[in-house]
Amino acid sequence: MISRPLLLQPQQTFWASQFLRICWSSAAARPGSARKQSDGRRAQQGAEELPYALSTLRFMYTDSLDVSSMDALLRVRRLATYLQIEGCTEACDATMAGLASSSSAAAGPDNNNNNPKPLAGILDLYMRRGLLPEDPEGENAALKLLNVCRQQLVQHSGSVPAEGPLVEGGPCLGELLAWAFRDAQTLLSDPETRRQMEALPLAAMEALLRCDAFAADNEASVLLVVACWLAAFGKTSSDTADARSRLCKLVRLSQLSSTFLHVVLPCLTWFPITPEEYRFLCDYATAPPAQRTRMIRMAAGLYDCGLAWYATTPRPCLPQQAVRLYEWSIQEKDLAAALSKDAAAQMVRVDGRFANGAERVVSYGLEWYPYLQYGKGKDAAGVFLACVWPAALGVQQPEKVVAVVQPGPVVFRVDKGCASELRRGAEVAWKMTFAPEVYVRVGWEWGEAEALPLQAVAAPPATAGEGSAQKAAAEQQQGGAAAGPSPLSPWAPYLLDGCIRGSLLWTW
Repeated sequence: MISRPLLLQPQQTFWASQFLRICWSSAAARPGSARKQSDGRRAQQGAEELPYALSTLRFMYTDSLDVSSMDALLRVRRLATYLQIEGCTEACDATMAGLASSSSAAAGPDNNNNNPKPLAGILDLYMRRGLLPEDPEGENAALKLLNVCRQQLVQHSGSVPAEGPLVEGGPCLGELLAWAFRDAQTLLSDPETRRQMEALPLAAMEALLRCDAFAADNEASVLLVVACWLAAFGKTSSDTADARSRLCKLVRLSQLSSTFLHVVLPCLTWFPITPEEYRFLCDYATAPPAQRTRMIRMAAGLYDCGLAWYATTPRPCLPQQAVRLYEWSIQEKDLAAALSKDAAAQMVRVDGRFANGAERVVSYGLEWYPYLQYGKGKDAAGVFLACVWPAALGVQQPEKVVAVVQPGPVVFRVDKGCASELRRGAEVAWKMTFAPEVYVRVGWEWGEAEALPLQAVAAPPATAGEGSAQKAAAEQQQGGAAAGPSPLSPWAPYLLDGCIRGSLLWTW
């Protein structure tokens, strides 16, 4: 890592140009690099990047940034990351976060003074989103920036037009929201992002749902987004009928999974669809294109087939949606408390909690969470993945609803190490891959009853004689020193860094 050079070179421009040329040449020479360019293009690119290389070098000497526009900061950050210049990426991140939350962000020479002031910083970042870092460490910085953007959108999206470009050649509000909130599954699985979504004004929610760029694993997750927002809105407003009608019309019902369309939707008493139109919609959803066209003509005057309900294309999936990793853990103190509290019980159960603070994550519109189960006297513990109805859906009499679903391409595991396999190569204690033929009933779970062999614990040595018995009793009265091994001792192979860890990994 480059920290502080020993000597200050007087001709910084020369060194910066050489330094930049080496950077691009090195990057282009990497196996599989996409930077194979002609010499002319490389020279042109070097000339364009020269001012940012100078700024990067100046930071090495002055410990301060001499750029203030979002574009320049992103470019300086990219160079600083590549060269591992100490403190520079952090300084860029802090400055960009300030700009994103500013109503008067400097956009450089192409700054448009007509930008809606409250969202000027976000627009500036959005227009240059291609420069956002994509490496694992940089992705964390990008996520922090998006969090700042979402906060601004929550506060100010109600003060800008819900339709049409916010600036000339720029995005509409829906596109800005879809970029900041990413996709329905990620939004619902992160507690903070979900709270931000639930705080959006009605017009902003309409813009988000109407936007074709808003991605989802399935439209069932979008239906859950609507349900969560309406539940939160109902706590602060008594007039929910209009909001419900407006948002529900933007759900692409014909793109729901079969389970949600035929089993779940009829159970949702709050969803505004008549029984007659529901039957028509079910028929429409499975009809071939030619029949659909005829059905629309025949339904004219009865049903509004121009609604999103009848959309023939699903929402997109983000490229990042190829992998969704959710790390979970059970704290040692929680396991000890459960074993102690339920010492007399025949079965002890402890639920896992996800690293982002969520108790459950969402996939295909349903909630999933892991738990451990231990039967008294058993020499192994069970590991299970539970699938439940989200409370926000308001499924009536869920115990009587038989819905069988696929978890999707998910790997469910427990680690012996203290980190996920994808990150630091943790040793696998137990793993289950859900194959395409695996189906789970909602409200039930899937796993293995004897997944984790527990460590045998030697019994304390027997004592003989009255003196020994009196000594043991005295020790027990003084704090239980002779009370035997800890109830956590059998779990020792899985307790590292104070918890049991595992992960859920969805891949598409």
